[in-house]
Amino acid sequence: MPTFGAHRDQFNALAAPAALSGVQARPDVTHWYIQAGIKRRMLFRELGATTIYGEYQESDDASVGGSITNLQQAGNTFEITDTEMVSWGFGLVQDIDKAAMQLWTSFQHFDPSVQGISSGATNQNFQNGSLVLEEQFQIQVGAKIKF
Repeated sequence: MPTFGAHRDQFNALAAPAALSGVQARPDVTHWYIQAGIKRRMLFRELGATTIYGEYQESDDASVGGSITNLQQAGNTFEITDTEMVSWGFGLVQDIDKAAMQLWTSFQHFDPSVQGISSGATNQNFQNGSLVLEEQFQIQVGAKIKF
């Protein structure tokens, strides 16, 4: 069964934090998420149902208004003006009916993007108005017992 969620925070001309000299108003925050999958007795039929799912989400401007100070170079601050996080993943859940238990594993990939204004000298962390970030991923494995 698919799951969908979304929200938006509107700031209606709320002034940007004083530290953001290049931004006139606080941008709206948006987030949406979708997950879909299938649950059937397929892989280990004698144990219980198996669920296979995929998910995708995006968040925009959730962290605008902060700043990052480069501790390696005094006076170099990066003021955040625009952020985006894109995440996607998939997972597998195996029910074990006789034990009232679920075994699960999931994979998630995260791709962050941060834009801003750099004051002071630039370096390898702040390039062309962007904070240089690496994509990340995580793998989780777990179990849940119902009692």
